Amino acid sequence: SRDSEGSIETLYRLALYLVHREHDLEGASAILSKLAASTLACEARTQARLSYALMLWTKQKYNDSISLLQRVISEESSPSQIQALALDYLCTFMREQGASKPAIAKMDKLRIQVIQALIEQESDGKNKADYQARLDVAKQEAGV
Repeated sequence: SRDSEGSIETLYRLALYLVHREHDLEGASAILSKLAASTLACEARTQARLSYALMLWTKQKYNDSISLLQRVISEESSPSQIQALALDYLCTFMREQGASKPAIAKMDKLRIQVIQALIEQESDGKNKADYQARLDVAKQEAGV
C-alpha cells in the first residue's frame, strides 16, 4: 500500500533529494504535503511534517506552519529529538508572529522539559553537551 512505513520513508527521502540535489522546492513541497497528511504514524511521517512546516514558513504560511509544528509536538508520546527540534522552531516562530505571552510561556516550559528529559536519557557525552547548550538557549529565550 502507498501508506506503508517503507513507502513513506522512500517518499520522504525523495523529497529531501528534490530539495537538496535538484533544488525543486515545489516538487518536494507536493510530496511533503501528502506525507504530512498521511494517517500512518511513523518516524518518517513525523520528519516529513517537520520539514513541511519549515517549508510552509518559507512560503509565509505562518499559521499553517505553527499548527503543523504543534501537531508534531502533541503527537510525540515521550520526549524525542524531533519533538525538541519542533519546539525550538515553534517557540521562535511564535515569537516572530507576536503570539500571546502565555502561549509562548507554555511552549517555552514544554521545550525546557523535553530538552531536560533528553539530557537525562542521553549517555553520550557529546550529545549530552549539545542538549545542554540547547537547554541554555531555551532558558535564555524564556527568560528563566
